Amino acid sequence: MFNKASDLSFLPPPKKLLHYVCFFCLVSWGLSATVLASHAGSMAAWFEWTRQIAMLSFFGLLIFGFFYVQYAAVERVAGRQLQEKLALLQVAGGATLLLVAYIVYVAAMVSNDAQFGPAAFGDHALMYIAVLGEGVFIANVVVTYALANGSAPAPRQVIPIARPAAPVPARSGTKVQAMAAKFDWSSSPTAIFGIAAAFFVLAGIFFIVISPARMPLMKDGALTYVPAGYLWLPLALPFAAFALIYWLVEIFTGRTFYRSATRLHFACTILAVIDAIRIYTSWSVTTSNVRPELPDAGDYGGVFALLALAAGALIWNLCASAASRPSPAARPRTV
Repeated sequence: MFNKASDLSFLPPPKKLLHYVCFFCLVSWGLSATVLASHAGSMAAWFEWTRQIAMLSFFGLLIFGFFYVQYAAVERVAGRQLQEKLALLQVAGGATLLLVAYIVYVAAMVSNDAQFGPAAFGDHALMYIAVLGEGVFIANVVVTYALANGSAPAPRQVIPIARPAAPVPARSGTKVQAMAAKFDWSSSPTAIFGIAAAFFVLAGIFFIVISPARMPLMKDGALTYVPAGYLWLPLALPFAAFALIYWLVEIFTGRTFYRSATRLHFACTILAVIDAIRIYTSWSVTTSNVRPELPDAGDYGGVFALLALAAGALIWNLCASAASRPSPAARPRTV
């Protein structure tokens, strides 16, 4: 039945598509939150629509992240892959609804119309995505087991965090091949955390050099406004620190790491950063004019807890890592 459906091979795999949607929501949320913080207290219509975009991005990130966790958990427990075309229908359909909601809100923001007519769809887009997405997911589980007809589960293909490494175009004995054999970037936590750190560094430089956005900050006992980039740059520190630790361990001990532990470590770190952004954004938008003092350590209790979990995941990853790196030919593709 599903083999006769239209060819969807031009789309990326469902999990990869979920990565793209979550990354888009994360970037959109960061940009809109920056604009809100730089114009705190504004009563303009566009400010309210920007706030709606920020909320759409944040909850869209949670919904599509939940979809990813669902698929990963069910496939791991069941030991078989769900129907790819139904999964693509769920993810691509939800992404389309989300994109339409973005277009509606951007049109309302550009028109600066406080009573923009089509905005009613954007207000309910997340509900449609969650309800319809869960319906398709449940149907996918039922169809998968119905088509199995009691047959033995097919081997489950584990999709790694990073794309498998391409063959190194170098002759044997060259320095490039020796470096590739010593350090495999395709499964390296160093690359994953390094890319995240580079993202926040580049975003901070962009906001400093190009963007006129300003965000409130306490300096010498007075509330002042600084370029948004100066507050984005510190977000790269935890990722850079973890990348440095992994790099030192990989280079000097030759250890390999488990992708499941790396995923948990990275998820805890990114959630800590997102929670820190949420706390600061909430303060800058709603309370900076009333309570100019920055949030204290007690307000960041959730951030510290997530960072503690990230540190625990790092220790677990170090303890569970292989003591020596096998040869490239003998190294398993997934762990």
